[in-house]
Amino acid sequence: MVGQAGAAGRRDPQAQGAAVDAQGESVREDLLILARGVGRNPDPRASKIMPCLVPEVHRSPEQYAVYQEIVQPRRELTREVLRRGVQTGELRADLDVELATLLLTGPVLLQKIFKWNPDIDETDLPERVVDTVLAGLAPRP
Repeated sequence: MVGQAGAAGRRDPQAQGAAVDAQGESVREDLLILARGVGRNPDPRASKIMPCLVPEVHRSPEQYAVYQEIVQPRRELTREVLRRGVQTGELRADLDVELATLLLTGPVLLQKIFKWNPDIDETDLPERVVDTVLAGLAPRP
């Protein structure tokens, strides 16, 4: 079962978005649920705190380890979905799972934390990112 990750997810099962069955309708559906949870936190203060924590995580090995501990479960869920997609033929056999995980998460997280591009409409950003990345990960004829 693709479920919750990180400290917030452990405290509040709905904090990072709904759980998704790893044998769901499609890889796309599961990746959308995971992408929609990126950067979401029920505490409105989190969006103001996270940009301030980034330099600390970068400078401090201890804070970096804590950050990795928080994001690792969700990252592993994404890997599982991608591996399933390779097994079912929805994704290319030569898929670089680590790079695909980064491509699916990075743009959404960057936009949510830093509002990196003010011209991007965040309403459907997870869908646009997932669909764009999946287009490149699809099996080739």
